[in-house]
Amino acid sequence: MDIEGRKSYKTVLMLTLTASICVMAFQVSFSAVLDQLKLANGISSFLATVLVSSPSFFIILLSSISGRFLDRNNPVLVSLYAFIFVFSLSFVGLFAHGFYTILILRLLAGVAFAPLLVIAFKLPQMVYPKEIQNRMMTIQTLGAPIGAIIMLFSGAWLGTNFGYTFVYIPCILFSIIGIVLSVVVNKEFDVDTSKPKTYSASKLKPITNSMATAWMLFSGSTAVFLYLGTVIGKSHGIPLYLSVFGSAFLMIPPLFISPVVGEIMDKKVSRFWLMILSSIIISISLLLMSINGIIWIIAAITLGIFASIIPPIVFSTPSKFESRQNSGYAVGKINMFGTIGMLLAPPVAGFVYDISSSWTYVMIFAAIVSLAIILVAIFNRRSLLI
Repeated sequence: MDIEGRKSYKTVLMLTLTASICVMAFQVSFSAVLDQLKLANGISSFLATVLVSSPSFFIILLSSISGRFLDRNNPVLVSLYAFIFVFSLSFVGLFAHGFYTILILRLLAGVAFAPLLVIAFKLPQMVYPKEIQNRMMTIQTLGAPIGAIIMLFSGAWLGTNFGYTFVYIPCILFSIIGIVLSVVVNKEFDVDTSKPKTYSASKLKPITNSMATAWMLFSGSTAVFLYLGTVIGKSHGIPLYLSVFGSAFLMIPPLFISPVVGEIMDKKVSRFWLMILSSIIISISLLLMSINGIIWIIAAITLGIFASIIPPIVFSTPSKFESRQNSGYAVGKINMFGTIGMLLAPPVAGFVYDISSSWTYVMIFAAIVSLAIILVAIFNRRSLLI
C-alpha cells in the first residue's frame, strides 16, 4: 500500500479505529441493559450472556480465514462491504424482539466483525513505518475501550428512555462513518492486490501462538467484568447511572496508559515483567469487586489501569516477530483466540451465578483465568525479554 504524508496516516487511523469502535460497541450493546433484556425475553442470566457474546461465534470461525484472505486482497474494500453489512444488521436490530431473532441477528454480525477486527490491526502494519509501529499499534488498541465507553453510557440512556433495542443506534452511526472512511481511503491509496506466495499456518512463530493464548485469557477475564460489571455494581446498591461507570473505569485508563506502554516497549523495557505484574493486579482487583460498593469502585479503577498493559504487548507481536505477508493471519489468530475468551467466559460466569447466586464465585472464576496469563509469560520468557 503506497501512502503519502501524515494526513494519509490519520485517515487510515480513523478508519481502523472506527472498525474497532464499531465492533466493540455492537458486542457490548446489551451490557448496560442486561436486566431489561432478561425481563423482556424471560431468560436466565446464562442465556442473556449468550446473547451478549453471540457475535463471537462467527468471529472465532472466520478470523483465521479472514486473515489469510486479507493477506491477498484489498482490506479497505473488504471493510466497506463489512460496514454496509453491520449497518443493515444494526438497523434491523432496532425492531428485533425474541430470544432466537436477536440471537440470529447477533450471530450474523460476527461474519462482518471477523474481517473488521483483522483490518483494524493489519492496515497499521501495512501503512506505518517501523519506527512508529509500536506507538501507532498501541493507539489502535484504544478503539475497543472507546467503543465500550460510548456504548455503555449511551446504551444505558437509550435503553432506559426508549427500550433495549435502541442500543443499536450508536452502531448504526459508527457503521455509516466506517462506510464513508472506507470509500475515502480506498480512493487515496494504491493497494497492491497481487497474490503473494502461499504461507501455511505452521509459519507462525510460537510466540505469536502464545500471545494469542494470553489474549484469550485476558479477554475472557475482563469480559466477565465488562459484561456483568454494571449488574454487580447494582447488587451493591449503586444506582444504574453510577454502576455503568464500573465498566468505564476498565476502559478509560487505556486511553492514557496504553500509549505510554507503547513508548516503553520502544525503549526495550521487558514485556515479561509487564505481563506478570498486570496479570497479578488484574486478578486481585477482580477478587475484591464482590466485597462492597466502595471497594468495587477502587478495584474497577485499578483493573482498568493494569488492563491497559496487556493489549499493546499482544498486538505488537505480529509486527515484531512475523513477516509482513503473515501479519493478517497472525492478527486473525490472535483475534480468534481473544473472541473465544469473550464467547466462553461470560456465559460460564452467568452459569456460576445461576447455581451459586453469588458474585464472589463469579469473580473467583475470572481471577483464576487472569492468573493463567502468568504461565504463558513464563513459558515465553526468553522471547518476551528480547
